[in-house]
Amino acid sequence: MTQSASLAGDRCYFMLIADGHGGHDAVQSAAQWILPLIVQEARNGSGTELNRACVTSFRTLHEEICTSGTTSGSTLTVCCINASRQELHVWNVGDSLAVLVDADGHAPLGVSHRLGINPDEQSRLQALGVKLSRATTADGKEGGPLRAWPGGLAVTRAVGDADCMSYVIPAPVWSRCPVPPKGGALLACTDGVWDLLTADEAATILLKGEYDSARDAARQVVRKALSRGLVDDTTAVAMLFGPRLDDDDDTEGPLATKAAAVLESPEPPRRARGKSAELEVQVLPDLKDPDSDYV
Repeated sequence: MTQSASLAGDRCYFMLIADGHGGHDAVQSAAQWILPLIVQEARNGSGTELNRACVTSFRTLHEEICTSGTTSGSTLTVCCINASRQELHVWNVGDSLAVLVDADGHAPLGVSHRLGINPDEQSRLQALGVKLSRATTADGKEGGPLRAWPGGLAVTRAVGDADCMSYVIPAPVWSRCPVPPKGGALLACTDGVWDLLTADEAATILLKGEYDSARDAARQVVRKALSRGLVDDTTAVAMLFGPRLDDDDDTEGPLATKAAAVLESPEPPRRARGKSAELEVQVLPDLKDPDSDYV
């Protein structure tokens, strides 16, 4: 679920999070194949090329899953830090979203494709003639989230879902921003976390800095969510990265990672600057070695 790569000399660090539904086949395929597909497809580490590679790879993965005989599907969020260009990218389909946290506050990255909160998705499906309604109980009462029929999906961008191919698409939303020069953290969680925890609350946990690794930081986020009750899969992944180094610094590479790279802040995190299971977390290695494995 993580991979580092040198793309035409650019040092890039990837991580992903995926949340399956209707079986495990789609999510397992996503976890195994999406990062190798992107790295193989990308000709360099520019934002435009990475976006092209991701769009192509999401579509390739989607088609492979749909022709494999399974009807399962999965959300998919891929995060990339290009350390050479000081750029951060996130691509997502579904409702597993990311948030960038630094000493100045936090910025959610990604767009939820839940029908109930995404008017653009509602319009897209209505133009296709897809019926949108809530599930109906035996006594005729409607309840639960807004869903698309046939299939009853509440999230309508994903990889897989072969039985709903008439309206499910794997086209990811691309979010991007500069890497914070003073260091920070990139956190991605499944909807089971975000249904129980706000971005403000997750950012507060990270900004406190009361952990010694990315694994521990993300574990605290998950535990905070679970303290409010288990509703759905609660999975988090995180990258911690240190401050950008000056040109005359004697340490090689544009970033340096530390055990507690997320800076403590004397103030609570600011509100979002932009639009808005099992724990598996990785920490960026020392970026002076682009071929290092994550630890």
